[in-house]
Amino acid sequence: RWILDIGCGSGHVLDGLPADSARVISMDLVPEMVAASARTHPTGHFVVADAAQPPLAPQSVDIATCIGVVEYLPDPVRALRAIKTILRPDGRLIASFPNRRSWFRKLSRIETRAERFAVAWRDRLTGRPPSIPGTPKYAHAHWSVREALQLLDHAGLEIVDVAFNTFGLWGWLGRLRASLGISKWMSRT
Repeated sequence: RWILDIGCGSGHVLDGLPADSARVISMDLVPEMVAASARTHPTGHFVVADAAQPPLAPQSVDIATCIGVVEYLPDPVRALRAIKTILRPDGRLIASFPNRRSWFRKLSRIETRAERFAVAWRDRLTGRPPSIPGTPKYAHAHWSVREALQLLDHAGLEIVDVAFNTFGLWGWLGRLRASLGISKWMSRT
């Protein structure tokens, strides 16, 4: 079996993939992320590439993962169509979509606002130049569940199963050992 991890980032999804029983290729658009993932997974296969133009032959992949990626893509439907072309006829795409209605997403937004507010006041009181934390480097889209399903449909992907996971904390909550452990467990599951 061939597994393609699209948008491998620093390699967190790789921790849950069965590298001992499948051949895993990790791909990311950002060379620094590919290098970080390669450092933590030295036996892996890595490539710098765009999700909308995966450098693999048509129908060559059994499973593609796209976790924490679709929300950053400028044209998600185009990328999902490209991913569909590299999947075998019985292949599967495992993708995540940020649910703007999730309670964890709402908690995370509150946390981000509170952190920005606290840092802004600290900077004012200490005379430091403004240093707003958590300013996103890339545009980040959110969808309702219905909108995410429509996105997949527009890309021509058949929806086999939908699993709801509202976990995915940002900020300091997302960096806690317990949060990372739960995230790895969810990847394996």
